[in-house]
Amino acid sequence: YHQNPDGEDRDEANEELPPVQHLHLSCCDIDNNDVARISDAITDSPDAAQVIASVNLGWNDILGDSIYSLVHSLLPLSGLLKLDLNYNSIGDDGARHVAQLIQ
Repeated sequence: YHQNPDGEDRDEANEELPPVQHLHLSCCDIDNNDVARISDAITDSPDAAQVIASVNLGWNDILGDSIYSLVHSLLPLSGLLKLDLNYNSIGDDGARHVAQLIQ
């Protein structure tokens, strides 16, 4: 709980958060299990397709076999301008899945 400027308590958990435009999760030790959860969260978000402009997952522990689910959650994102997967071990198969985003 926090207090409003007028001194009233408010419950932040019940407030609506603004939609995420930039998902920056670099250097977070994200692995394939985490990528699955991130993919599900993006897919389940009604506003994601219109508002997410960039996703940064660089410098994590993401392997190529988890890229498929990530890419398919990102395909509907019409506003996606940047995807950063630097310094992950996505391999050739992962790169082919990422290529689907730009076709």
